[in-house]
Amino acid sequence: MKNVPKHEFIKLAKFSPRKNFPRLKSGKKGEELFVLSFARALRARQQNKEDFLVREFALNGYGIADLLCLTSEPIKGTQEQKMSILAFEMKMRDWRKALSQAFRYRYFADKSIVVLPPEQAALAAEYLTTFKRLRVGLWSFERAESTLVEFYTPPLLNAISLSAKKKALGAIPIPSYFSKSPKRSYSLK
Repeated sequence: MKNVPKHEFIKLAKFSPRKNFPRLKSGKKGEELFVLSFARALRARQQNKEDFLVREFALNGYGIADLLCLTSEPIKGTQEQKMSILAFEMKMRDWRKALSQAFRYRYFADKSIVVLPPEQAALAAEYLTTFKRLRVGLWSFERAESTLVEFYTPPLLNAISLSAKKKALGAIPIPSYFSKSPKRSYSLK
């Protein structure tokens, strides 16, 4: 991992739907700062420093995930790597909307997690059985102290649609340090 900045986040060159609204209505600075703070905290606690983050990932028909984390791990008995996508949806208030969006990400992501401020996460935790039934995680993040609390983290599953996962992986510019190794080939399953 030579010459790779410590906190490298990939931001895709996609459109921003907020730009379609008048200037006064499009301000979501609080949520954007929340997402960036969470991304930095997540990056700091990642064990595999080859994992990388993608902000504002849009996949047609599935919405715009606030943050993706791409990981790879070796498949036992082979030289292949399993590529996994973790999708995060962050909201400052509406946990129901976040849950709905995060469930859509399950079509292309192997794990999907809703991240809320502590007060909102406590309200959502009352409906933890719904999160578990949908296999969508619920985390709390305190921005000021970078404190992360995991209420529920689903197991790493396969994406609901392997074709959607393949489409998602094709839309992400995987950094050269992540895919240059001649011994690596990736599997979707």
